[in-house]
Amino acid sequence: MSYFNDCLLKVRTGEMPLNGSLLISRPFLDDNNFSRSVVLMVDCEESNGEALGIILNRPLDLGINDALGGLDLPGNPQMYLGGPVGQDRLVVIHRLGPEIIPDCIEVEDGLYVGGDFDAVQDYIRAGGETDGVIKFVIGYSGWSRGQLRREINDATWAIGSLPVEEIMSADGADMWKSAVSRLDERYDFWKRLPSKPGLN
Repeated sequence: MSYFNDCLLKVRTGEMPLNGSLLISRPFLDDNNFSRSVVLMVDCEESNGEALGIILNRPLDLGINDALGGLDLPGNPQMYLGGPVGQDRLVVIHRLGPEIIPDCIEVEDGLYVGGDFDAVQDYIRAGGETDGVIKFVIGYSGWSRGQLRREINDATWAIGSLPVEEIMSADGADMWKSAVSRLDERYDFWKRLPSKPGLN
């Protein structure tokens, strides 16, 4: 693994993510929470160095009706794991906007977080599309003051982006690979590394 670590640490950057940008984890990140993850940044506080994000590509083996007692939403939409913090909290990521979901926050053009959950339920019960439109996420990811900057400088993360359509429709390793493929030439070697280095 020393060869891979040496390569990874050659990538240095002073930039910090903006709200709506993505953190893309380096290959072989030794953290089960974030291995090959793509994280949507929703609250980056440059002034105090704290940050909050939501992992996008960790589908769970349950739907929202299974996770939240008392719900009976048509289609039992897929649940995702957004991170190791606040796993008793539900986060809704969607493309619907404030006209349909009041009080939501736009983090990127056409991409929203949160809002009135009753309105989300009404939309679904009225036959509204969920695939590629809504992601239900449990938990989030957080960084204390200065932590994320240190991790970026240590090449733990690359900062990138994906089209909103892909953010809402892709998951798992496919989303990670797609996000890596859009990074600049500094990260070309990430694209060539196998998913399991011991097999190469």
